[in-house]
Amino acid sequence: MTINGVIYPVGNDMSAFDSREKGYVRVEVPRALIEAVSWQALPVQGTVWVYVPKAAGKEPGEGLPPPDAKFPMVQSYIDIVIEGGLEYGPEFAREIIETTRGWSPYWLNDRTLARRPWVFDRQYAKVDALLSTAAPCFAQRTFSEDYAAVSATIAKRKGDACRQEGNGR
Repeated sequence: MTINGVIYPVGNDMSAFDSREKGYVRVEVPRALIEAVSWQALPVQGTVWVYVPKAAGKEPGEGLPPPDAKFPMVQSYIDIVIEGGLEYGPEFAREIIETTRGWSPYWLNDRTLARRPWVFDRQYAKVDALLSTAAPCFAQRTFSEDYAAVSATIAKRKGDACRQEGNGR
């Protein structure tokens, strides 16, 4: 598995991160598994951590349920991840999208003022352009007021597969 990410220093006190990442477990990433893909070398000292979701009674990252009608993928979180990637360039952000597994038609556009995203998010057009070309299911993303009806339709056809037609919102 490949994960694009950014390593940044946080000091020795991880309590604020641990508190913020409820439902996730902090796992050490072995240095042998880290590859620097920029001009900047990896830090010589320190521990690299990643927060991994954990299902009850399972190892971190194992046995996780896919997105569903009750717990969909949410655009606000996807925006945070892709906008972070854009800080390192559009190709880095595209690779994040292309190496992400589990894209789902259960995709809720929960942006603040989702029908007028430019009001609160200057990068929405860049994010949407990348998602529209690289993310399966982008065309099935729905606004909150449409989500209930659309998710019921997906559940009726018992499919989590992404359709290719239509335009994402």
